[in-house]
Amino acid sequence: NARSPIVRLQISLVPAESGARKFNAEYVAGLLADLPLEDTRISAEQPFPLRRVLFHYELGLPGLGNSRLATRLIAGAEKLLGSLVPSSYHCYVVAAARRS
Repeated sequence: NARSPIVRLQISLVPAESGARKFNAEYVAGLLADLPLEDTRISAEQPFPLRRVLFHYELGLPGLGNSRLATRLIAGAEKLLGSLVPSSYHCYVVAAARRS
């Protein structure tokens, strides 16, 4: 979801992620609109996944993922920050549907 602050940061730091600029719930809905699908549901998930940046193999400190204390602290921070982020800014756009 290009509206996510985490995704925006990754787009600005990793050239290969530049295509993510166009992705949001409306864009995904448009991609699915002409397909033979029923009960299409689009939602935003993971409000503020700090681990995406902190554990990144090039940008972060992936070794932190080996520490239970660090992963618990980061999970707590994600939960706290995530409660402040509106759903339209959540990190991932998830689509689910049934084929007609």
